[in-house]
Amino acid sequence: MIIKIKPLLINVLIPVLLGLFIGFVVSFNMGAYEQLLKPALTPPNWAFSLVWTALYVLMGVSAYMIQVSHSWTKNKALNLYRLQLLVNLCWPLIFFNLQLYLTAAIWLVALIVLIVCMILAFSKISPLAGWLQFPYLLWSIFALYLNISICLLN
Repeated sequence: MIIKIKPLLINVLIPVLLGLFIGFVVSFNMGAYEQLLKPALTPPNWAFSLVWTALYVLMGVSAYMIQVSHSWTKNKALNLYRLQLLVNLCWPLIFFNLQLYLTAAIWLVALIVLIVCMILAFSKISPLAGWLQFPYLLWSIFALYLNISICLLN
């Protein structure tokens, strides 16, 4: 398979730049987060940026693989990708900016369902594209644990 650099870069840059933008927006509301009681497994703050950047790159590479495929179901799979990305980008606003921790946990459950649906759709087109989404699924499940723990501790 010949790699098409421009579509690959676009697919990677879209989630990375959107994630950076949302990170910038929520950075103004981190004071309240710092005051919260957090569960024992909470990573240091710097780890979140690092992990999310890596996950957004994997998402973009995976979406690129679907976009350049010749599957007649790629549009449905990419629409699931776009929807879950939108839901993903709304979660930090709900959690950090609005401080609606229970709502954010429910939102994460919906996101996890969308991620599973996307993985299934991607896997039918490209098993590798589906597998590239698994770290994202696992991190989202971990984020749900953190979110629920913060709800219970605060």
